Amino acid sequence: MLDRRGTGGAADFALRRVESLAAEGRAVLHLVYHRRERRIRLTARRGGLSAEAWARGLEFLLDASCPRFEELEINELYNWSVAFPRSLFAPRNGGGRSAFIGGLLRQIVRIKHVHRARLRFFVHDFYPLCPGPHLMNLEGRYCGLPDMTTCASCLPTRRHNRGVSLPRWRAAWQAFFDHTEQMVFFSASSLELMRRAFFLPDERVELRPHDPLTRYQPMPETPAGAPLCVAVVGNITQAKGARIVWELVDLLAAERPEARLVVIGELEGAAHRTGLPAQLTVTGPYCKEDLPSLLAAHGCTVGLMASVLPETFSFVTQELMQLNLPLVCFPLGAPFERIRAWERGLPATAVSARAALDALVELDARRAVGRS
Repeated sequence: MLDRRGTGGAADFALRRVESLAAEGRAVLHLVYHRRERRIRLTARRGGLSAEAWARGLEFLLDASCPRFEELEINELYNWSVAFPRSLFAPRNGGGRSAFIGGLLRQIVRIKHVHRARLRFFVHDFYPLCPGPHLMNLEGRYCGLPDMTTCASCLPTRRHNRGVSLPRWRAAWQAFFDHTEQMVFFSASSLELMRRAFFLPDERVELRPHDPLTRYQPMPETPAGAPLCVAVVGNITQAKGARIVWELVDLLAAERPEARLVVIGELEGAAHRTGLPAQLTVTGPYCKEDLPSLLAAHGCTVGLMASVLPETFSFVTQELMQLNLPLVCFPLGAPFERIRAWERGLPATAVSARAALDALVELDARRAVGRS
């Protein structure tokens, strides 16, 4: 399995999958790219046994002495193509990042054929659609997959994307997908989005929502008279809705000063402020096992999935639904797909702090009278 060093749902999924396969007695080679060391850590596992080594590239997998394997899984490639030494895959005459990703993908396909392995790709982000895997436009909002002319004006504004030809980029990924036996999607919305740019036949596609990383029991209902307290859970960056959160806090201060917003995790921009508004609490990093007690301790009555860009799954949404916390989200991606079909969920009508507040107030009122 090709993976990256990091945290978050995709990294947790990979570790759990490797552990599960090894526990079944299967031999697993986990390749994790470390950006700081600019090397690949190789961890071979089987049962309770493991061994580690380091490599600079993937050529050793093509060596005749390399043991043959039956399956090749790709969990993450974004960090490989951002930080991997480009000279390993890009042609000598350059070609930029488009040429590099094409070379990396061809190398993976070559490895697949040498080993006669089944190639499986897990879709954790939208990197095949755009070198900016969050699909964020110049205004910091979801781009909606515009025409190529619009993309051509946006791509050069990001340092890593300069010189990228999006037609060449997507052509390289389509060629790679043509050699892939299975593509695993974790939401129907992410499959629909990818199919707007790629031909993905049904026989190669599997829709497989994640199993919970942590299992929770539903929380007790908050008292009917409890004031509005909004929970936002996770590491809230701009892509995860940091700007919306700050705007929402300003709205609460102006219109509902008795209400509060609690970020269980981290909020981009909070660390650089000398003081936080009275309506805002930021707990800092937390352990998943402590999530129910943190929600209860702060008196959270409703939750907000603040992501302003489509997500391929969202473990936080899954966890808060397990806890039975009423939830608001924006009409985007996997959270919307799940929350709109849930009796305790209410999607906002637009991606804005005002629309979020309106939905939160309505959902909290339902909770107070026992209808959410």
